[in-house]
Amino acid sequence: MRGKHDYGLFTIYAIKCRATKRIYIGSTLNVQARIDTHFSELRRGKKLDPPNLPSEWQKDYDQYGEESFDVYLVDSRECSREAAVMLEQEYIRKYKATNPKYGYNKIKSKAVKDDMYRFRDGVPEVEYEYYRD
Repeated sequence: MRGKHDYGLFTIYAIKCRATKRIYIGSTLNVQARIDTHFSELRRGKKLDPPNLPSEWQKDYDQYGEESFDVYLVDSRECSREAAVMLEQEYIRKYKATNPKYGYNKIKSKAVKDDMYRFRDGVPEVEYEYYRD
């Protein structure tokens, strides 16, 4: 049996800083709520990297302001959560969004390495990995 969030109209979105050209790629069923959450966290200084240090995204937001960020709807399709995560990862790779020079993404799905997804309770298992050349 599918959960209420396992299938639907998923949107892949990007948030890009015009000043630095860095980008964040995400996917969601409710794009407006997700974008609002990102900017709410930024306004409150809550976009942190371990161990509670400001992320590059937070630093750029603090330096350049909210008006320096643009939101783009990259793709939208009726699909499963698994398919949406796979599509999101394709865009993360395409835009090199885990490389701090180009992006703000910090999470890589195990699928990026293994080309296969493992799910626990309908949610993809992820590991936190910082970009390395």
